[in-house]
Amino acid sequence: MKTEVEKKYILFCPGPEYLFWAGGYYLAWELSRTYRVVLVTDHPFNDQERVRSLIRDGILEDFIPFIPHKETILGIRKAYFKHKYFKHLADNIFCKYKFAAIIQHTDLGPPNMYLFKRAKSENIIRILYRPSAVPRDYYNDYVITKNLLINHLRNDLGISYLIASALFYSRQFFGYYFNFWLIPFMLTGRIFKPRIGSIIRKTNFLNKNRGDFDFVIIYSERDKKLSDANGEKSIVVKNPLYVFGNEANDYLLKGIEEKNKILILPTSGEVEMFMKNNNEYSIDKVEYYASKWVEALKILQGKFPKFEICIKYYPSSSSELLFDKAMSFLTSSNLGIKVIDRHESAEKLIVESRVIVGSFTSALWWASELPNAKTVISLDLWRVSGGDKFSDVGDICYFRSLGELSEFNFTTSCFANKYTANVPTMTDFLIEHSQSQSPVSG
Repeated sequence: MKTEVEKKYILFCPGPEYLFWAGGYYLAWELSRTYRVVLVTDHPFNDQERVRSLIRDGILEDFIPFIPHKETILGIRKAYFKHKYFKHLADNIFCKYKFAAIIQHTDLGPPNMYLFKRAKSENIIRILYRPSAVPRDYYNDYVITKNLLINHLRNDLGISYLIASALFYSRQFFGYYFNFWLIPFMLTGRIFKPRIGSIIRKTNFLNKNRGDFDFVIIYSERDKKLSDANGEKSIVVKNPLYVFGNEANDYLLKGIEEKNKILILPTSGEVEMFMKNNNEYSIDKVEYYASKWVEALKILQGKFPKFEICIKYYPSSSSELLFDKAMSFLTSSNLGIKVIDRHESAEKLIVESRVIVGSFTSALWWASELPNAKTVISLDLWRVSGGDKFSDVGDICYFRSLGELSEFNFTTSCFANKYTANVPTMTDFLIEHSQSQSPVSG
């Protein structure tokens, strides 16, 4: 391990708070052994004191949180000040620290473009990293997210799906030119040219613009094939969660032990997607959706006798009426299901559970990447768009029917060999390329 004097700096922007604790934290843990990690956020972090404790214990060198301005009706003032903040940050942070590399979760947000563009001018290695499983189809993944956001608008504003859709598309279209053309031109005299257009299309989802990065880093050969097929040439490194997960979790979670527990992690927007696919919003459909969960859990109770069953909802699902009705039906089914506070750490619950069950929540991928193998189950019983997200992820047991689930023998392993011997860690990759790489011009 290098001495503190010898360590170089890494600028790390991991995305939203939940994404930091689910993935970025483990990458910071790995990098801290060789580098000084400066954490920059492009989303507000609620528990900043928890992050600052990582500075005290030497995992982070510095923490620069983003604090947004107050929301306005159209969000114009808020967006302008966010641009101005990151333009100023990019102008100053590269003077304060001599970075060996910059690692960000995306290149498609204006904050990230300011930082990547400045890094390019300083001839610093720019890395785009994927902290979760790569979707098989980028456009389809966008459609799933779009539908979830439209449903949130519909529920929050009490408007029809048609009006919510019109509002979503209007925001997306005008927001594109506001965020990538108008404000950057006002602040820098140039417009931004992201790899997506103002209208997202199935064909040519990513346009011909060159991203402001040198490398795309992912965590498996499966993800590399998908990334390459979608026009992003990528490099595989070992997932730091898999390599350092035990010691990092011992520090973060302190004293958590695995128990005979089945943890259910439902996807909050799935019931609405199921209703939309069936063109009917009725209590009968809600109960049918929930009844599939009931039958699946009865099967799992038979396969894992005397295991406690717990269910944890995603925090934002608190305002979704249909989801709440479905979960009420499920938890009243006399299966002895314990409801966990929705704000409890999903990572903590996963680490202490032996069986994790969901549909297509990214938490399943996280659970499958832990160094201590768990039984991770993806249920695609409702045939919604994206339900097959984990059908080809080696360490996740995927089922399209209750019959398949009933017949499966969980005493046989569905775990794959994670890595071949020649796959580097992120640290190995950085050391190699900081010594020999001439950054690709963007």
